[in-house]
Amino acid sequence: MKPNPKTKKAAKEAGLLSADAWLRQDRIIKKKAIPLTAKNEDFYKKAQTEEINTNTAWIKAGRTVNKNAVPVKQKYFGIPGACGHYSMFRKNY
Repeated sequence: MKPNPKTKKAAKEAGLLSADAWLRQDRIIKKKAIPLTAKNEDFYKKAQTEEINTNTAWIKAGRTVNKNAVPVKQKYFGIPGACGHYSMFRKNY
């Protein structure tokens, strides 16, 4: 792979995705990540992202979420008879 793909198609074929695309996959860009730019759009590798999850899922995985943590993303759920939103958080080491 070339260090900086010239087209969006080449970037996607190389496994790079935009920040919005990673957010749809429940991943968020790390704060110090340096993007690769193609046609005025920033792309990131999976190694430049970190997983986000719900508070309950982090507790089940043996991790904790700080009480003052700010949610990174709100997700909607809808099942017959109930609907609502739940918060997604970064990993807390």
